[in-house]
Amino acid sequence: MSTGSELAPPGKGLRIAESARSVRPGELIVIDARGQEVTRRGRMVSHAKLGVFAGFILAVPLALLGVSGLTAGLLAGGIIGVAMTVIRRSMHPYVQAQSRLSAGDLAGAEAILAKLSTPKRGALAQMRAWSEGWLAYARGQDARAIQIFERGLTLFKPTHIHRLVLQIALVELAARGGNLAHAKTLRDGLKPPEPVSELVELALAGADLAIAVGEHTEDRLDEDRLDRWVRLALEINNTSLMLALLARVFAARGDNDLADHLAREARDRFCWCPLECWPDLARWVDERLAKLPPPD
Repeated sequence: MSTGSELAPPGKGLRIAESARSVRPGELIVIDARGQEVTRRGRMVSHAKLGVFAGFILAVPLALLGVSGLTAGLLAGGIIGVAMTVIRRSMHPYVQAQSRLSAGDLAGAEAILAKLSTPKRGALAQMRAWSEGWLAYARGQDARAIQIFERGLTLFKPTHIHRLVLQIALVELAARGGNLAHAKTLRDGLKPPEPVSELVELALAGADLAIAVGEHTEDRLDEDRLDRWVRLALEINNTSLMLALLARVFAARGDNDLADHLAREARDRFCWCPLECWPDLARWVDERLAKLPPPD
């Protein structure tokens, strides 16, 4: 897992991570249509079957996971469609922008996108909406992120995994903006593909945690499910926002030792999306850590 806060240096090549547990800043993750990670062997099989095919680049977070840096933001931090074997030249700058986004270089990604003239429909429009939406998300520009994500929903087919990720992000944004009734309505309408992958599971968990924190219903969350979310959030990279949410939930449930540990992890780990995208949550983490003795 990555713990450094340094940015990956800009690169011209497409760097593919082996998994969400080992992904480094600037690398992208390969997933299939159900949000499952695709191994190196799986990619080789897909390439052999498909030959030269210009597929679609997704990029985050995440977010997986990133949908809160994970929530959907993790998945924003660098995911790429498994069907892709060769990238069309017109896609290269969009891929570079997404790579900078996954490295936490928001300004670099913005600078690349600012130079591009993008059509209103098609793959390039999808890629631009994806990157610009997550940039707004990471900047804490919630209203702009919602606007872009809602427009993005019209660009993707209903069965696309990237459309589901945007829907999850909209749940979280509504919850952290205090529009809890709307967030719950959106959450009830989500239908993730079965079996649910770990990355999608964590993205959904982030949305559920955001609602619980907003409603002050942390004590109603299932303990076994929380334990699983903690384990996955600690194992998978780009989960700082998820860890911060879990810290807040466990503090509300009276488990202060675990809350303190998760708050430290949320601040110490690298994530493409800064905690400051959610000012109230970042402030809560910093105020809690300020009261703790320094670690040994």
